[in-house]
Amino acid sequence: MAAVPPGEGRSGDPDVDVSVIESLILRIRTSLKRISAIKRKTTDINGLTTDINSEADTIRNEIREALLALEDVIRCIDADDHAEAA
Repeated sequence: MAAVPPGEGRSGDPDVDVSVIESLILRIRTSLKRISAIKRKTTDINGLTTDINSEADTIRNEIREALLALEDVIRCIDADDHAEAA
């Protein structure tokens, strides 16, 4: 960007305060960087929630399999008890 003397716009207009414009541009760039940082963090969080959901699904499946196995054992014991009683 070409340097413009203070108090003069590119067209030489003395009513344009370039330092104010440069300050606003800096604020806008800073805000855009902050938005990028926020977006990176949300991406990280989304990755973590995906991992957590996956782990929860794995644990749920393990619990269901264990429950089914226990129910099978109980059915076998119950069937044996009925066979002995007959």
